[in-house]
Amino acid sequence: MKFNIVFEIKEGPWGGGNQFLKALKCELIKRDLYTKNIHEADVLLFNSHHHLDQIISLKYKFPLKTFIHRIDGPIFTIRNKNLEIDKFIFKINSEIADGSIFQSNFSKKESEAIGLKNSNKTDIIMNAPSLLFEKKKKKFNFRKPEVLISSWSDNLNKGFETYSYLDNNLDFNDFSIKFIGNTPYEFKNIKCQGPMNSNSLKKELIKSDIYLTASVNDPCSNSLIEAIHSGLIPIAINSGGHPEIINDNRLVFSNIQDLIYILYEIKKGNINYQCNLPNISSITEKYVTFSKKVKLSKKTKTISKTKKIKLLITKFILDLRLKSQDYFNYGNR
Repeated sequence: MKFNIVFEIKEGPWGGGNQFLKALKCELIKRDLYTKNIHEADVLLFNSHHHLDQIISLKYKFPLKTFIHRIDGPIFTIRNKNLEIDKFIFKINSEIADGSIFQSNFSKKESEAIGLKNSNKTDIIMNAPSLLFEKKKKKFNFRKPEVLISSWSDNLNKGFETYSYLDNNLDFNDFSIKFIGNTPYEFKNIKCQGPMNSNSLKKELIKSDIYLTASVNDPCSNSLIEAIHSGLIPIAINSGGHPEIINDNRLVFSNIQDLIYILYEIKKGNINYQCNLPNISSITEKYVTFSKKVKLSKKTKTISKTKKIKLLITKFILDLRLKSQDYFNYGNR
């Protein structure tokens, strides 16, 4: 069984979906399960809202292939607008996908709550980083814990009000905080660096002790997963898929007072954290296993004239919407 990922993977620092799909592709290549030639592929994996015009054309041309949809978001819960984009993603899912993969229970439940009617096979498979990290035990003694925050997007929903509060109110004699990525704020005490590629970020993770994210409604944070894999103690806001990933209520906060309390509890050595998240090899195995099940259970061997006409209408509607440059501008969410 051969896979093809219908996604324009970008090199260098980019969003979490891009980084995960790049890692997944590399692992599939290692297993000799990937082909660049769509004609040779048995399974076409597509992602969220990306390249939907191409996906419709491929479904029309290759109805016998197995289409797996990796659903992100929903966008509405992150932007608090653009519900119509989610509705269109759900429409594509119902018309094209033979199977759907969600990154978290949160993502699945929220999608269903705003209109996803999923009649195909589904699974929940979280992300995993491509890099291998060397875990280390955190011992602070009399030194300041090093806190790391990162975000590719500068959207305020990524937690910047919380970070700004810490910048102005936390005692920086007790903690050191570094931010990596894009930010709409100029911090006074938090040390800022721009976006980094995976290897450079890995070095910063290894040097750090605590990873903090206050990003709201994030379905499955790649940055949080990378931090846990590298042995950092995670702290996350009680939102999105964060609690599912961390799986430790002591490290999840609902307000700024809880966050500061958790920081000092870690500094005192009162919270030890161990979590063995699946690596990219085991996550790839889950993708392969799920895709095999979907492929074997696929009943439709042909595509009807009615279905073809429906696909052409959907593509026509999509082409009209794509004329608006910002319609799917979802990168910096």
